[in-house]
Amino acid sequence: MLADASAGAIFRCEVQGKVVYSDQPCGPGGRAVDVLPSQGYEAPQRKPQAAPTAPVEPAPAPAPVAAPAGQASTPDPEAQRKQRCELIEQDIQDNEAAARQPQIGSRQDALTAARRKLVAQKDALGC
Repeated sequence: MLADASAGAIFRCEVQGKVVYSDQPCGPGGRAVDVLPSQGYEAPQRKPQAAPTAPVEPAPAPAPVAAPAGQASTPDPEAQRKQRCELIEQDIQDNEAAARQPQIGSRQDALTAARRKLVAQKDALGC
């Protein structure tokens, strides 16, 4: 037995100047309406959520910058510390942005642990 093409369809009709919806075709002025499930479906026009990412790890220490010819190649420890502090601060901001996104509890716990580690590194450097 073949099902009718309109089985399960919803039709939008105009009756006496008012819009009504019906499970039956309503004549020449009516049209079928796409009906989406109310739960468990993400409409195509919605922006997809980003997939969870790995916990934010601190960036590796920057490579020392070579001194220009004729100058000593001793790196300035204060400049290196300041640059490292800036990198850690950026990692903390990235971590906090990821933590504001909806996700499962274990992922949130991993982000919290990573943030604590970054803050401890920042404190150790005296930033």
